[in-house]
Amino acid sequence: ETPLLNARRDLLPAMVFDSEADIILLQEVWLTEDVERFVEAADTAGYVSHPTDRQGYNDGLAAFVRSEIVDGDVAADKAEYSVQDGLEFFPGPGIRRGFQALRFDHVELGDVLVANTHMQAFSVSWQQRVQQSRELGQYVRDNGDEDTLVLVGGDLNAGPYYASNEWMLPDETVEDVWWNNTLSYPTLLEYGVLKE
Repeated sequence: ETPLLNARRDLLPAMVFDSEADIILLQEVWLTEDVERFVEAADTAGYVSHPTDRQGYNDGLAAFVRSEIVDGDVAADKAEYSVQDGLEFFPGPGIRRGFQALRFDHVELGDVLVANTHMQAFSVSWQQRVQQSRELGQYVRDNGDEDTLVLVGGDLNAGPYYASNEWMLPDETVEDVWWNNTLSYPTLLEYGVLKE
């Protein structure tokens, strides 16, 4: 349980858009009523909203672009990853991960491609996450060119570095695959031809 969840959910959307960031990428916006809160706050703050639908697989993704930086329309695409681990259970059994992509002409920078992802959870699922990184990397590589500014963000469920290979879970079992968990990051950079 997230502490004070109901009180926080009423305040969070306005706080997020008060940041005045040009692009905002969210993950784990599971519930339709929370999506509606964010879309309403985004509209008030002058953002174009692109939440993924909550039918079929639900990765809880939502992306927002400040209207004043967009020349024309924002095109949206969505894809489910081909590999998933059956360990996923929240917010319900059989949750499947994917990514969304937004493409638009920036008023100053030209062609922009933004990818927002929520990859497979759990350190023991590092092999699935490596494949997901490869798929996302291939997508941004195949859908951009040398004149496209590509931005990738979201919940990778992995980091480029861990101080320890071991992590103790609440039930006191020890997972020792955290170094493997770093492999998805360079995979994404390589296949996406991305720079840090």
